[in-house]
Amino acid sequence: MHADADVIVVGAGVAGLAAAAELCRHGLKVCIVEARDRIGGRIFTKHDAHCPVPIELGAEFIHGKPPNLWKIIDAAGIASIDLPDNHFYSRKGSLKQPNVLWDQIDLITASMRKERDDLPLAQFLERKYRAVRWNDAKTMLRSYVEGFHAARTERIGISALIHSDDASDAIEGGKQFRILAGYDSVVQWLRTQIDDRHTEVRLNTVVKQVDWKPGSVTVSTLVGKDRTARKRVAKRLLITLPLGVLKAPRRAVCAVTFHPELPEKETAIRKLEMGSVVRMVLQFKTRFWESRHFSPHLAGTDVQFIHAPDELVRTFWTALPVRVPLLTAWVGGPSAEKLALKGERFILRSAIDTLAHVLKVERKIVQAQLERCYFHNWHTDVFTRGAYSYVPAGASEFPALLARPVAGTLFFAGEATDCTGNTGTVHGAIGTGQRAAAEIIKSL
Repeated sequence: MHADADVIVVGAGVAGLAAAAELCRHGLKVCIVEARDRIGGRIFTKHDAHCPVPIELGAEFIHGKPPNLWKIIDAAGIASIDLPDNHFYSRKGSLKQPNVLWDQIDLITASMRKERDDLPLAQFLERKYRAVRWNDAKTMLRSYVEGFHAARTERIGISALIHSDDASDAIEGGKQFRILAGYDSVVQWLRTQIDDRHTEVRLNTVVKQVDWKPGSVTVSTLVGKDRTARKRVAKRLLITLPLGVLKAPRRAVCAVTFHPELPEKETAIRKLEMGSVVRMVLQFKTRFWESRHFSPHLAGTDVQFIHAPDELVRTFWTALPVRVPLLTAWVGGPSAEKLALKGERFILRSAIDTLAHVLKVERKIVQAQLERCYFHNWHTDVFTRGAYSYVPAGASEFPALLARPVAGTLFFAGEATDCTGNTGTVHGAIGTGQRAAAEIIKSL
């Protein structure tokens, strides 16, 4: 069959878009196929006239100063803002700043580096830190790992946590930023770098099967609401699908089968894990948590994060330094898996209950202040099936195995293929797209 393109890119998230931009610069003909009706993948920004700022339903923060992401931000002239690093910790009815706990967590992290075995975090803590004086720090650390890494602490390996910390330190990861106009500004700029003379972008196109041999790929897709069957042919294929989709059972809407099969990839996919996150953005009438009348515990403080590991909803953050009446509710890991299945109404009730309890405000006050909420369930999203990936204990070699090209024909990108410690981040995904593009260009 005649080739439709030099390269077919499966997925129009930032990994796929970054790769396509590089391929276009080298004059290659590219076809991007995307199952959704939009580009951006797990960057999902909602612009609502009722809200004074963009609503981030997917990625929100820039973690540190990763060169590949800041190069885009600077080239596009995108405005960003520095975020305050102000945390409060709710424990046993008390709300305080957790400075002592952070110091203890730093000591625990330092001791991980001396451990020879790649243990699951929960096992490491149980083995090394049984004394009662470590209990609060362990609770906070487990909550952080479940929230930030979207991971089960009995699964995620301490090697992966150390690798992530090292990668974060290298880019000043302790600093966080937010894009003023919304994270989709990065997505739109990447789209402008893809030359339409050499590229076609096909939305609402679900890949079902890949038939391949060295130097040739045939991709079978279902297009549009009527699911019209269409085949596309290319010399190379780049897969940027989320790990949750790669793990999907064969009968799932998003499942992709390969002929011939890819046993090494199947092993890597099976060994790695997809984490879950529930996030809900709550818009209120006022910033009542700053008011002495409603919340004397926080009045006069510029609170950024509230951590509540005892609660059903574990983390909240404000929109500071922009002063708008928004709070984001966040749960990660196994708690998110359970919560996601209970539906939007239950999650909203849980968020209101938690806020009332943590802030020591009557529930009816929080409810009366609420104007609207914004929500997207990534756990049940059929084209994601989770939030982002993490590396279990003993599985540190499998991201590289998942990333490895097959017969100079099949290539893989996406945050789950990151080998630099930046799994689960936007800059990690962009880096894998650029890496895969370089591999494809070399192969051609």
